[in-house]
Amino acid sequence: MRVLLAEDDADLREVAGMLLASWGCVVTAVADGGAAQDLLEHEERFDVLVLDFDMPVRSGLEVAVRARSLGHEGPVVVWTGWSGPVSQEQVERWGLVLMSKYDVYELGAVVSDLRTEGGPVGDVSRPLP
Repeated sequence: MRVLLAEDDADLREVAGMLLASWGCVVTAVADGGAAQDLLEHEERFDVLVLDFDMPVRSGLEVAVRARSLGHEGPVVVWTGWSGPVSQEQVERWGLVLMSKYDVYELGAVVSDLRTEGGPVGDVSRPLP
């Protein structure tokens, strides 16, 4: 499974990328929303997008919306350390999986579930602090 991981925190990007790779994913990791969007616009294909909500250049939500407009039909995980940045209407409208980034192992479990079951839709996160 090909995963695009967009996360501006270098340490978290490295840990999440290693975790996803250990779960059998081929991970392309970038440091901002602009780089993520560039990959998508240049016809890179990914099975799952994991997008930090708050990144430089473009937010994860902006990248998710653009990915959908480019035809990405696969799962889009928007993860965040903030409470409530994405509304339930946005989650439903754009078919997002919203989760907290406080537990990177949960990300691996969610992506694994997306791979094996066709995936959860909606808010599968633990409550944000």
